[in-house]
Amino acid sequence: MKATLDLEQRRKFMSKLQQILEDAGFETRSYSGRAMYGKSCLGVEVARGQSLGELFATIIENVEEDDRYEVAQQVRRLCTDSMGLGTIVYFPNVEFDDANSEDQHDCPECGETMSTAEIRAWRAENGGEGAPALCEECAEDEVKP
Repeated sequence: MKATLDLEQRRKFMSKLQQILEDAGFETRSYSGRAMYGKSCLGVEVARGQSLGELFATIIENVEEDDRYEVAQQVRRLCTDSMGLGTIVYFPNVEFDDANSEDQHDCPECGETMSTAEIRAWRAENGGEGAPALCEECAEDEVKP
């Protein structure tokens, strides 16, 4: 019989699954799928021509022995949505961990940690994907004369 994970152990697992996917080069993000009623979860984008088998093989090859049962449970519950030119695979019971996202970083001016959403919004308004993102306060200071 399998032991139930407490909340802290479960959170460690959740970010572990996300980290496995990110380390393998898959783009993870927060996603709210059908019938989730606004709740978000871990999603991973699979581009057109990219194999779902590659995603599954990556998970299998990189999961630690102690985490296999829980990973299997999450894989059994995964869902997919077509995104036109690709597919998003999402795990309704796995929280997206913004803290592990490659897009999260500290503001170069003051060191404040910025979320993925803040960075994307800043880049959309200020120069595109490669632009260094400043936190809201530092961006306002730059604009002031």
